[in-house]
Amino acid sequence: MKWLGLTTGALIGLHPAAAQAAQQDWADILLRDAQALHDTYLESHPGTVDAENPDFRKQLQAGLSQVKKRSASADNFPAYWWGMREYIAGFNDVHVFIDTSATAPEIPVRWPGFLTREVAGKHIVAARSDGPSLPSMGSRLVSCDGIDPERLSGNLVGRFRGRWNMSSQREAHGWRLFLDAANPYVKLPARCVFTDGTTDRTYDLSWMPLSKEAFQQESAKVSSAFRAPTGVRSFGKNGLWISMGSFSGDTSTENGKAISELVRSLERDKAKVAAAEVIVLDVRGNGGGSSRWGDEIAALIWGKKVAEAAKPQSAGVEWRPSEANIAAVRDYASAPGTSFFARMFAGQIVSGLRKALQAGQPLWREKVPLRSSSRREPEPPPGVAGGPKVYVLTDGGCASACLDAMDVWTRAGAIPIGRETAADSLYMEIRKQNLPSGLATVSVPMKVYRGRPRGSNVSYKPVHVFSGDMRDQQAVDAWVASLK
Repeated sequence: MKWLGLTTGALIGLHPAAAQAAQQDWADILLRDAQALHDTYLESHPGTVDAENPDFRKQLQAGLSQVKKRSASADNFPAYWWGMREYIAGFNDVHVFIDTSATAPEIPVRWPGFLTREVAGKHIVAARSDGPSLPSMGSRLVSCDGIDPERLSGNLVGRFRGRWNMSSQREAHGWRLFLDAANPYVKLPARCVFTDGTTDRTYDLSWMPLSKEAFQQESAKVSSAFRAPTGVRSFGKNGLWISMGSFSGDTSTENGKAISELVRSLERDKAKVAAAEVIVLDVRGNGGGSSRWGDEIAALIWGKKVAEAAKPQSAGVEWRPSEANIAAVRDYASAPGTSFFARMFAGQIVSGLRKALQAGQPLWREKVPLRSSSRREPEPPPGVAGGPKVYVLTDGGCASACLDAMDVWTRAGAIPIGRETAADSLYMEIRKQNLPSGLATVSVPMKVYRGRPRGSNVSYKPVHVFSGDMRDQQAVDAWVASLK
């Protein structure tokens, strides 16, 4: 698992290399890696040459300037890590992220004996240790040190996560409000007020170490993270529940094999799909992958003509020419398991990027045949009584290719239910790049969509909101069955 978003399998305490790490010049390491991120984006990110987004360069420079200020007090790995995270978060883009390497030092974690989770804008105590001096389970946070929960969570968590204006992002990470991961750029709460609905009580917080085992147990109670298992089952009297927790495009992986087999199984049983009165498309926790799967599901439910008509048109795609981007696309084309058509398509991109780079062009437009703008609206979907009622069950984990699927499904008539989705910018097709320190890698988007009907960082909000625990399958089933 990703523990605190850091290294896989991390343990509380110090890495064996911690003694050596303590002797390093962390201010210099932070500055060099931040400068490398800046220079990489300047060379390879489409945003830095995007005439439609002049603020991107401003943010790139503003983030670097902030890091330079932070470096004055950076004297350990946590100072490095949170300085870089704050830089990354400033882009407010799900496709811009940073991961630590396996050799990076680890960060000790503390808590005040309880954790909250954010639900509908309220921070509710959802995990706690035993003790009379702690707020009770279910009590609501009123303020800490005179600061309201919205401002408090934005400063302590949102500033280092980004996209904090979205409820899905706050629900995904709001539970970190009462976790101390040695961030030197925040001031921890000291005195907080909670209410049980009738009485307000004030608590002085005492921060204490949280072991790995305890962290796993307590965070599981408050984190909303959940990935729907991939598969299909009957639902109600005459319905289908199609779960797709991943749209992985790599069919050599477990997730890729699972979604591929799911689509093939639905193709083999088209009559059952067509006869269904209700279909639930469950994409909880689907972080994306290949948009192909969403298109194929749409064709199976509504038919190819409707699915094609429902697919939003854009004005095209532009790639950023750079040697590093060219190398990344070339590596993808030569990877084991890449199909002939994918290799051919990648070859065309490499050729186009190479010519654009040699010609000094800032962007290269991918040649994609556009459908006629005079196309008809989607026809009624096939099946009984004019087609099945289709619900799309989402949460804050639905991102990237999952959002592409939502673009098609909702235009074809599907009804979003559950919770707000994530959102993405127009910058996509990421590659990874190591930073000079070897402590982390950053993502580098390589292309930009033009004219996408769904704007930058626009999410899907549910028509019907589920206010319970999205991980409780029995409760979710009962709720969906009650919808009219």
